[in-house]
Amino acid sequence: MIQSEYLGRPCKNFSFMSDTYISSDPRDGKEKYVLATGSAHTCNAHIIIIDTEDLTAEDIEIPGDIGVWAMMYLPEYERLLVGTTGFFGYLHALNLRTRTWEESLRLEGQSYIWNLTRGGDGLIYGSNYPGCLLLCYDPKEHKLFSAGRVGNNPDNLYSRLVFTLPSGDILISVGLTERETHLYDVKKKCFTQVFDKGYYADEVTSELVVVSGKGGTYYYDAHTLELLDGPVEKGSLDGIKTSCVKEYLKKRMQSPLADLLPYQGGYYSQVLKDGRIIGEFKQQLFIVKEGQITFYDIPATPPPMKFHSMEVAPDGILWFGAGTLGNNMGWYDPKTGNSWNSHSITKISGEIYGIVPYKDKIYFTCYAGGDHVVYDPKKKWDQFNNMNPRTLRSVALQKMGRPIAGSCMGPDGNIWTGWCGIYGVYGGGVSRINTETLEVDGWFGQVPEQSIGHMAAGNKHMYATSHWMNSGMPYRFDDEFRLLRLDMDCNVVWSETFQPGLFPGCLAVVNGKLFLSLRDRLADTAKLVVYDETTMEKLTTITFGSLGGPGRYEMEKKSIRHLLGYGEKQLVVFIDDRAFLFDTESYEIQQTAELPGMAETCAIGPDRTLYFSIDEKLYRIRFE
Repeated sequence: MIQSEYLGRPCKNFSFMSDTYISSDPRDGKEKYVLATGSAHTCNAHIIIIDTEDLTAEDIEIPGDIGVWAMMYLPEYERLLVGTTGFFGYLHALNLRTRTWEESLRLEGQSYIWNLTRGGDGLIYGSNYPGCLLLCYDPKEHKLFSAGRVGNNPDNLYSRLVFTLPSGDILISVGLTERETHLYDVKKKCFTQVFDKGYYADEVTSELVVVSGKGGTYYYDAHTLELLDGPVEKGSLDGIKTSCVKEYLKKRMQSPLADLLPYQGGYYSQVLKDGRIIGEFKQQLFIVKEGQITFYDIPATPPPMKFHSMEVAPDGILWFGAGTLGNNMGWYDPKTGNSWNSHSITKISGEIYGIVPYKDKIYFTCYAGGDHVVYDPKKKWDQFNNMNPRTLRSVALQKMGRPIAGSCMGPDGNIWTGWCGIYGVYGGGVSRINTETLEVDGWFGQVPEQSIGHMAAGNKHMYATSHWMNSGMPYRFDDEFRLLRLDMDCNVVWSETFQPGLFPGCLAVVNGKLFLSLRDRLADTAKLVVYDETTMEKLTTITFGSLGGPGRYEMEKKSIRHLLGYGEKQLVVFIDDRAFLFDTESYEIQQTAELPGMAETCAIGPDRTLYFSIDEKLYRIRFE
């Protein structure tokens, strides 16, 4: 049996998810700026405590989980609260005087803590996923509990944000199946829905509550919750009648960072005692002093990151996209072992799902902004001016946000990508980058309320499978999923519908045949279905074995995870911790490679070396 070779952990980048400010560190009395960065699935997230005078830093690993959305400094308790994301939804508490962690707290079944706010009763309140709970933390007792589920819609999984009103009560934004906003009375300990359904609070100031939905943005009095203004376009003074709303918008437009950062959004910042502004922008530290902005490298070592995607260029260089919301890419040279990691390649945080090297350029498709990006490695890095890497047209306005199918080169010489919908939208679609003009086309809704989960290029057509994946809503595992054949204008020219319990998966076209992986819960087996690409006649179905127990996101053991063409007549089939070299004429397994775990991403080089990753670890194998 062929053994895999471990190559290292070359994917290393920051993935900043939140920040906070410590006015006087209990340990040394100095001002500190704190950033939280995510990490790979086998590594814990980190917090980086930066000295605002000399820009040195402490890098502290949290006790558990891969990311941190929520942070809050409690000066009277000399405690830094950290709410985690990824798997466990922990509330960690760091004793800043001793730099030691107190007992970690969590509620069973919860994965994310989004943000924290202090109520008028002295308790700390938090939002979460997937229970749609209002979390409560008692800092005196160091105990975490729930004030209850927010709202009556069982399909709403997110209590997305929490805010404190001037009264000390808590305002909670809920979604994403149906947007709602609820008020929690901290004295009476009861919930009341406020505002209309379809709207939730985006921001709360000492005077205003900013509420948005499909009908526009509205402004309410933060004391009485009475409507002051709206609907208006968010961030515009047009149509504003109320003076306090005008002042609020003018201050936002006159932000000291508005003319200093390359573009708005996607940054964190805090104001220091001496008036300087310190912050993070696209994985760089910046300081604004006397109207001038200076960028610095983050004074810490970036942690290993999970590979989110990979592809090998014709010159043998492995290109990859990092996981955990950094929207970073990089390369690894198998000949030298050298590697490089970029800063973020887009305005919006997320991950790179699709990578296609073509004519000395690298094309990427990215979550969460529905972005298409092109990068020329031979040219100078100039992302801030959108020169290199260059972000092309987004398909977010066409309701596509997460390119879960990845990207591939189509028979027309253009790059095709399959997407699931933006947050709160069932459905998905397909996009295409014209490699000559760099124009982007997008089509939504090939299968109503189902995403596009996998794609492959054939001789004259594109092939796709529909999928249950969506962003922020319950998964519909009982749907009827489909295999699609698309022409070069993205018309569905042939399709097959599978009964509930059959889950079409990854695709490959080799030797004039279309290979489709099928997870068959009805027969409890993993299957490979083979079609004649010319006639779409079903040639045979090969059974690989019984399915195992469900895992995260219902990804089952003994299912086919990847299919890769290997030369003109062979196919590599990844199943659990094995990779099989499969003959596409005899339908027999010719060789087997043993893997150290389940391959999460994979790619094949021009010399037919197979690369794959398990979390942050990179490996390779080669069939003889």
